[in-house]
This record gives sequence, C-alpha cells and structure tokens, in this order.
Amino acid sequence: MRSRKVVLPIHVVSERRFAASSGSPFATWLDAAVLCIVFAAGLAHLRSPFGGDQFLFTIGAAKIAHHGVIYRDFWDLKQPMIYYIYAVSGMLFGFSQSGVHLFEAFYQTAFAGVLIRACLPRFRYRWAASIVPLLTIAAYYGFANDGALASVEAFAGFPIFVACVFAADAFTTERGATSNALIAGAAGAVAASLKFAFFPLVVAMWVTALALCLRSGDRRHMLNVALLLALGCAATFGALGSYLAGTGVLGDALRTAFIEPPAILRQLAPAYRSPMQSEVRTFAGAMWPLVALAIAGAIARWRRMDVFTAQLLVWTGVGAALVDAEVWSYYYKFFILIVPIGLLAAGGLEALWTTAAKGGRFPRIAIAALLLIMLASSTRTIARVQSGLRTFAREQHDAVSSSVAFLDRADARSGPIYVFGDPRLYYFSGRDQAIAINGYSPALLLPARWHELVRELEAAAPPYIMIERDYEPSVHVSSATMRFIASSYRVAYASSDGTWYEHR
Repeated sequence: MRSRKVVLPIHVVSERRFAASSGSPFATWLDAAVLCIVFAAGLAHLRSPFGGDQFLFTIGAAKIAHHGVIYRDFWDLKQPMIYYIYAVSGMLFGFSQSGVHLFEAFYQTAFAGVLIRACLPRFRYRWAASIVPLLTIAAYYGFANDGALASVEAFAGFPIFVACVFAADAFTTERGATSNALIAGAAGAVAASLKFAFFPLVVAMWVTALALCLRSGDRRHMLNVALLLALGCAATFGALGSYLAGTGVLGDALRTAFIEPPAILRQLAPAYRSPMQSEVRTFAGAMWPLVALAIAGAIARWRRMDVFTAQLLVWTGVGAALVDAEVWSYYYKFFILIVPIGLLAAGGLEALWTTAAKGGRFPRIAIAALLLIMLASSTRTIARVQSGLRTFAREQHDAVSSSVAFLDRADARSGPIYVFGDPRLYYFSGRDQAIAINGYSPALLLPARWHELVRELEAAAPPYIMIERDYEPSVHVSSATMRFIASSYRVAYASSDGTWYEHR
C-alpha cells in the first residue's frame, strides 16, 4: 500500500529540512540549565499565598480526594478539571499552599521540557528553542502577583500548547499524523475541561492550521486529521462524561457548564462588570519587554508565515478577546496570553540575533544594550511583585485572625461551618465546609441554587454561619436564606469583617 505524500508550503518544508539537517542534539547543557531555573522558580514560590480561588480549589479537591464527587459533594460553577488537578496535587504533596505550589513546580517543569522539544524544528537557532521556557514559564513565575499562582489559566497553557503544536504536526506531515491528531484532540478536551471558554480558542488554532495547509496539501490527509482531532476530543469528553454519569452528576455538570452561565449573565447587573483598564496597565507594565520582542518576532516571521506562527497569532488574538469578555477582570486572566507572547518573543530574539550577526559590532552592542535595559526593567518589576506577595500573605492571615480566634474559643462548638465569603477562612480555621454549594460567589447563584442552598443548610444545621461584610448585599438578595438564618440562628459575634451566626 503506497503512502500518500503531504505537499506542504515551502516555508514549512524548508524549516523542517533545516532542523533535520542541523545535527542539533536532543538535549544540551542549556536545556538542563533552563529546566533547573524553571523548577527553582517554582520552588521559590512554595510559600506564596493563595488567592480566594486557590483556597476554594483546595477545599473542593480535599472532598473529592476523600471519595467525594464534584457537583454532588462540592458544587462550583467552574469546570471539573481544576479540582481533579488539585486533588492529585493534594494526594501527592498535601492539601496546603506549599503542596500545591510544589506540584505546580513539577507540572511547569514538565511543560518546559515539552516546549523545548516541540520548538526544536521551529527555530533557526538551537539556543532559541532552549530559552523558550524562560520567556514563558519563568516569566509567569516572575510576574504572577498576589494569589495568582496555580490558577486555571496557569495550568491551561500546557494542554492548549499541546493541542496547538500536535495539530500543526499532524496537518503538515504524514509521519505520526494519527497519534499527533489524537493527542491534540485529547489535549483540547482537557483544556475545555479546565474552562470551557478555552475550547473556541483551541478550535480556532485547529481551523487555522487546516486552512493554511489546505492551500497546498493533500485534502484527503487534511480530512483524516480533522476527523482524528474530533475523535480524540470526543473520546476524552466521553471518558469524562462516563465518569460523571456513573457518579450521577452528569446532568448537573451539563447544566452548570451550558445552561446556568447565560442565565447568570442575564441576572447580573451591568454594574457587576469590572473595568479592564487597571489589569491591562498592570499586565502591560510588567510584560512590556516580552510584548516588544513578541511584536518583533511576529514582524520577522510575517513574510515566511508558517502554520505554527499563525496559530500563535490566533492564540494571542482570541485569547485577548476571551480576557475582554470576562465579567470580572483579574490579573491572572492574562496568563492565557503568556505562552504565545513568550514564543513570539523568542522569535524576536532570534531575528535580532540574525540582524546583529550581519551588521557587525555596532548593531550587536546596541541590541545587547537594549536587552539589558529590558532585563533591568523586568528585574525591578519582579522584585516589586515578590515584595507584594509577602505583604499579601500577611493580609490574608490578618483578615481572618479575629474569626479564627472566635472559632478557637474553648466554648466554641465543633463541626463544619458555612461562610458566605472568602473560603480562606476554612483553610486557616481547619473547619470543613458544611454543605456542597460554596458561598464564595453568591452573586452568581440562580434562584434554583439558592433554594437548594437553603435546603442543604437546613439539613446540615452547621453550628456557625458567617456572612462577610462585602457579601451581605448578595446574600440579602435571597429572602429565603435570610429568613432561615433569622429563624434558626442568633448573632454570636460581629466585627468589621462580618457577622457570625450561631445555631440556636
């Protein structure tokens, strides 16, 4: 049986021939040094404080790890994969801030190795592929501010990149196309299981690769790859769906992912949407050296546009649109852009190096001076961010110290509690969450969820319920909840942080 030849655009062929004939080693001392730097950056953040989401993920993951089921024993509006990641992290290293950060250090180092290997045939110079993790993962570790590490967006870069690059390889070469397409499809489903909004981003990169390769490729091969992508994606979704169905929560999972979000957006007043300007300024101020190099890399690669570069540009554009579409703007949402910006920035460095090599001593000195200025700016920003993390850690603990002291009294009643507010209180007090529905974002609860929440509180009868001051307006929206608290609880302790109610 004769194998079909996949006809590729000339720029793709020339790049692959260069990589194949360059004699570049599979791994170099620079690769090892970069991997060590990435892992050391992760270890340096072992004591970095959690944000509210990370506390929530840890609490939910602990329930799942102890034979709990997502959406039944712990309900959140988010997709389930982040809770499974935290559950694995907790079982390996403990359900603590340092345990999660240690797991992420290994996770991001593995991602760094995949980045280097995947970039070998995509850069002219061997060192350019080696330093990609410094411009992506190390940049993430350096610029992540208060409570932003180990977020959904931080874990999403790995599966999105795999979905991107394996699909590109499957479309552009017949060798290994079947396995590459299946892996890309599975990775796309994993990314969507972290956050379903990532799925349009992955599909956009697949469509980009298909559209470019259709111009001069074997259409039958392209169709086969597209079908295999769909198969890998469907198989992964099917496995997850089968597990959720087996635990009896598939209906709730589908309702949480597809039915409730549009209803919540209609429910939220326009005033709930937070402005993006502050986060854009923060991200741009921290990342401008990488952004500048990424622009240079995009310009340099524009004339010889290959599938991978086109995918990176689509990733940047669609990712920015997803960030802009968020109801609440948070700094960590921008992490979804760091990987494509860092990869394009590596192309910018490569282009500057090539220009300097042709121009003699003066261009090399000028480029070196420019890079040193960028490095100095980045170092100053990183130092400021790391200093802010220590301050944020103290604020996190101090904000709940009075509540923890209230729960630690000798006459305090034991048992799980319930908090309408930041879930860090569960973590620092050592108390479990009394019911499945979390109270971290009551503004996102629909009337049916409020009814279920009241029913669960009535059944669980936790000894204490806390309503944080900032969450009072959202909780008072549910008159049934307030009636239940008024009839079954009395005020036990009030402070500037909020009010503790004790069961009568």
